[in-house]
Amino acid sequence: MAKIAAVFHTFCPPDRRPLARELEALTGNDCTVYALAARLDGFTSRLPVVFGHNETCVVPKIPVWHPAGRLRRSFWRRFARAGHELVLAPSGPEALTALPMAQFFNLPLVVFLSGSDLTQLVRPDGPDPLVRRYAARKRELFAGVARIIVPCPAFFELALECGCPREKLALHATGTPVPPPAPPPENRTPVVLLPAPPAPVGGLEVALCAFELVRASGVEARLYILADGADHPSLRSRIDASPAKADLFLVAGEDAPAAWERADLVLWPPVVSPGFHFDGAGHDLLEAAVRGRPVVATCHAGAADRVADGVTGLLVPERDAVAMADAMAQLLKDGDLRAEMGRAARAKMELEFALPVTAARLDRILSSHVPP
Repeated sequence: MAKIAAVFHTFCPPDRRPLARELEALTGNDCTVYALAARLDGFTSRLPVVFGHNETCVVPKIPVWHPAGRLRRSFWRRFARAGHELVLAPSGPEALTALPMAQFFNLPLVVFLSGSDLTQLVRPDGPDPLVRRYAARKRELFAGVARIIVPCPAFFELALECGCPREKLALHATGTPVPPPAPPPENRTPVVLLPAPPAPVGGLEVALCAFELVRASGVEARLYILADGADHPSLRSRIDASPAKADLFLVAGEDAPAAWERADLVLWPPVVSPGFHFDGAGHDLLEAAVRGRPVVATCHAGAADRVADGVTGLLVPERDAVAMADAMAQLLKDGDLRAEMGRAARAKMELEFALPVTAARLDRILSSHVPP
């Protein structure tokens, strides 16, 4: 049984929590979460948590700016007494924070790099000074870690472009709980669910234009836009100006579970901004597949690996509202095709992304870095 230290940023975003669930599923290992400040915002886990700072952070801080020397003495003592054999970090910034500890205790460090990590590393001239400072340390990151785990082949190639040594790279898609299948929705008019990406980049506007084209062609449908309540006022003005406004509905976070249950189809339209940042995260694709819903998606954030084009959903070029509208119309007009793709998506999740499957795969990767 390996003793694992997982170094998490205090403000744990949703795309980091799946890793915590997967670590819980590593039943043959003893894992402790080390938090870089005295508060975990929304982080829930059965794993023991050790805090690294005395003060409570009120605003999010990028963890790369927490030097290891600032961590309180009790944190270091607890870490030293634990007898860990391996250190995990869920992102590049956390890995840079954990690197001094791993080197001091002579422990291998394994890091998970997401698409946002890699896009920041590949753009050292980006507009954000914090991102530039992070990208400037990529050689230190690649040299100091024992293994770099990426979730899909597209990110594998991007990591190579960033200068990551091929021998340190490993493919592993983080899993998700797969509960029993829910009954299919019974809507008179098909419902399309749109988890809204951030507004300025453009994916949301493309999706709205595509839906307006669908309605203009005479295909019956309703669009539920799942967005944070703070974004509703700006979205409301866009909806009021839409020719399809009678079929556009805003959904707040607390109503999201009901919206997911009613959805016949999930629309996922991320695009790449001029600063080379994606405006969407891939967990919505996993959520759709778990619920047995087909998707119409652009090829970003691992979509090409999470969606089997023509089998579990349809992939379209980014910013192409006409292609997106055609794909939606094809699925909206054919309930049998939607059901068939939904079943295939659910089967893909059970075979490739269910937590027991991915935890076993992760255990094999980690075991190669733990002495027998």
